[in-house]
Amino acid sequence: MREIFKLVKAAMDQAKRDQDLEHFREISLALGIQEIDEGSPVSIRYCYQLFNQDAAIQGALRSYDQSGPFQNLPDINKIEMVLRQGGEVLERHYVEWED
Repeated sequence: MREIFKLVKAAMDQAKRDQDLEHFREISLALGIQEIDEGSPVSIRYCYQLFNQDAAIQGALRSYDQSGPFQNLPDINKIEMVLRQGGEVLERHYVEWED
């Protein structure tokens, strides 16, 4: 599970460098991580989860427009993933960028 989490972190970092949410989504799905769409009309939100006997990878991707009335601000993109084993958080990785 640690090796999968290492690949997930690399995908997150690459998504931030390229400003490309789809890169992270494609890699996560290829690694067997389940994606659950929790989006709304004004935001993109996916939850991710992968479980084995004693470990889990869980997290979320969120993208939303921070503009208000008479404002034109960039979207905010956030990805956070956590590796747990036996209920204990072993590692957490977070990236955020605007586009």
